[in-house]
Amino acid sequence: MTAAHTGIFTRHGLDVELLEPAGGPENVRLVADGGADLCLTSVLHYLRARAEHGALGARFIAMVTQRTPLAAFVVAGRPTAAGVVPERARDLGGARIAGSPDKSALARELVAHLREQGAEPGELIDVPYSDGMSALARGEVDAIADFIDLLPRMRRRVPDTTVRGLRLADDGALSYGSGLVASDRLVTDAPGVAARAIGAIREAWDATRERPDAGIAAFRERYSDVDPMVVAECWRETERLIYADEPGALDPARLIATLERSAAIHALPMPEPSSTYALVGTGRYRGVAYRTATVPE
Repeated sequence: MTAAHTGIFTRHGLDVELLEPAGGPENVRLVADGGADLCLTSVLHYLRARAEHGALGARFIAMVTQRTPLAAFVVAGRPTAAGVVPERARDLGGARIAGSPDKSALARELVAHLREQGAEPGELIDVPYSDGMSALARGEVDAIADFIDLLPRMRRRVPDTTVRGLRLADDGALSYGSGLVASDRLVTDAPGVAARAIGAIREAWDATRERPDAGIAAFRERYSDVDPMVVAECWRETERLIYADEPGALDPARLIATLERSAAIHALPMPEPSSTYALVGTGRYRGVAYRTATVPE
């Protein structure tokens, strides 16, 4: 929104039409089928799209959240069923966690993270997603798993309860969260356009970091019912994940490790690694020229 509203796309020589997202894995299919050139999506949605549709012609060209945005939401100062007041997600060993792993991808991610940290979760309580925050406030569960940028909205659901978000990234988790996916057509036929898109989005992040309200007016034009304060708070929760590394940076080895881990957790097939990413073209960022490789052989 910021890039479109402030003319950043235009300055990078791009004529961009913002489409309504197709939702979930369908965004990736839309890009592969020619309905869009680029989309923002999560690693899990990308894997699900590949699992459902096979060798789609779409791949990551930049990463948005440099660390996983997943967090465990807890009530501040409240001990878990194990008698521990958690300060980090890894402190949730023995805790009652909302969501059955059979039904909840978020619960599966949190359980996998705890086991990687050497902590075995306690009872897993099958709570409907829509009732998760209420169950947490009532003390029926010790933690629910969700994305950290939702924390402002979650706090408003239970205004009489002080909710904290314990980021998995603060335990040292290095997995990527989401990224920019381009069609193979764009990568092959116009790598310079793809590179300019990355540069424009990076500049938009910097502009939003300097002025978080930069894109809110445009956002409200598109989604009139949103609270501008909530949008700004959601950005602040996401900002540190974008800037946890060089914004937009894509390390192929780390992306492949992220994909392999997510595929194992969610019982999804792992695509052929070189088909999942491309390093494209040339451009400038913060006044510095950069050049990267082309599509991997």
